Amino acid sequence: MVKQFGRRISVGAASLMVVVAAGAGLPAYASTIEGTIENSVEATTSGTTQPAEPRPRAQTFAVGSSTPLVDIVRDSYTVVAPPPTLQYPLLTGTGITSGFGPRGGRLHEGDDIFPGYGTPIYSIAAGVVVQASGAGAYGNHVTVEHVIDGQMVTSLYAHMAPGTMAVSEGDRIRIGQHLGGVGETGNAQGAHLHFEIRPGGAAAVPPYAWLAARI
Repeated sequence: MVKQFGRRISVGAASLMVVVAAGAGLPAYASTIEGTIENSVEATTSGTTQPAEPRPRAQTFAVGSSTPLVDIVRDSYTVVAPPPTLQYPLLTGTGITSGFGPRGGRLHEGDDIFPGYGTPIYSIAAGVVVQASGAGAYGNHVTVEHVIDGQMVTSLYAHMAPGTMAVSEGDRIRIGQHLGGVGETGNAQGAHLHFEIRPGGAAAVPPYAWLAARI
């Protein structure tokens, strides 16, 4: 009886050795066998019949050459706003003192604005200076010819202060270019800008109303 029992132990041990030896050549199953043995040892040493919880295992994933890492480049956007084509001749918020319309038995062909002596005057649009003079009732004045919405338009800036005129006849200028400073040369009472607009180079129209409808 003892010999038979010992023979069974020998056979069982030999079988276990075969399984372990076979497992050495099967790496895919090595972790499963190892985990089973560890769980069995924990259950035996703890003195309880409850199976021990399996230990968490760290896993490492390697990326092979068939799946290379690629940096993700996101699109970038740039907002480009078109430049303005028109602006007001003065950047100060001063009201019109004497507007376009009948005055003293004749037509006052522009708007008179009193922002203060020396206030900078700017071109309402890109164009060409067709007149830069200090003669006549306008005193020191500049006339610029523009093409606005496909139409030729002239703008006039009068009564500039002496020594402030910043452009000459024939100059090509950009929108907002400095033309001179507010003064009282010519037929002027008090320092102010007399500003005119003539669409098509013909009759004058209320200049600030014309600009406001297009800006």
